Amino acid sequence: MGSMNTNLALPCMLPLLLVACSVDTGCHARIHRMNTVLPIPSCIPMAHEGPTPGQNAACVPTPADHGSFTCLPTYPRTFRVWKDEEKMKEDGPRRVEIDLARQRGIFVVNEEVVMDFPVCTGTKRKPTPTGRFRITQKNVHHHSNIYDVPMPYFMRLTNGGIGMHVGDVFRAPASHGCIRLTREACVPLFRHAPSGTPVVIRRSGWSSEAAGLAGMTR
Repeated sequence: MGSMNTNLALPCMLPLLLVACSVDTGCHARIHRMNTVLPIPSCIPMAHEGPTPGQNAACVPTPADHGSFTCLPTYPRTFRVWKDEEKMKEDGPRRVEIDLARQRGIFVVNEEVVMDFPVCTGTKRKPTPTGRFRITQKNVHHHSNIYDVPMPYFMRLTNGGIGMHVGDVFRAPASHGCIRLTREACVPLFRHAPSGTPVVIRRSGWSSEAAGLAGMTR
């Protein structure tokens, strides 16, 4: 008889690991293996969003109010979206503003910021146009006939094909001119920004109206 290959049984002989999260340890979980306790991070940093010195940024909960959100040490570079979906539903005037320098957008309803979100706009070779526009067309299942790619939740701004839609969002310009949003931001914006909604795109800063709102700086 041949000898048994004991290496095949090794995976079945590993001890079970019990993982438990403890609130009093801050942003850490504990792995209990036999009688050994090993602290490991339970908060995985968000993509491209590293912690500030002495702080894990991903462990900081998103503030309830917009002013506190803009005071986070990772703002405006953060990938996070701040929104108040209840106030989005209110009747009243609304507009979208895009800041190309910050690579962020805001949705304003009744002169109050109800969503602050990251965007990804056009490169120097294919820049996003600046100025005042309006949403002229909306299409959940839009497909670009120029680039032959899907652009979900498309909101058209120009006759030349520029619009806002779900797409890959980096913290630097990377699109062919459109304004890409994360699905988390684009879906509620699509839902609550009807055709005709004004969209202001600026190279840097917010409009004079938005600069006076709570939590905003020009």
